[in-house]
Amino acid sequence: MQLNAEDEDNGNRKFICVQLPEPTDEKSEAYKAGYKTIFDITKARIEKSAVKIRQDFKETTADLGF
Repeated sequence: MQLNAEDEDNGNRKFICVQLPEPTDEKSEAYKAGYKTIFDITKARIEKSAVKIRQDFKETTADLGF
């Protein structure tokens, strides 16, 4: 898995900006998949990224949660 922004800054990020809980369009695939807000999508992406980071960097002590 590669984060979208990785190509732009080679993974040199200090923080992640989280989206406000704006509702998703009820006709969207995201809504149908259970993501009722943009934040729900953001949270899932952060959680999946944290899992991948822990797999790739088993010795990390970074705070990857909320």
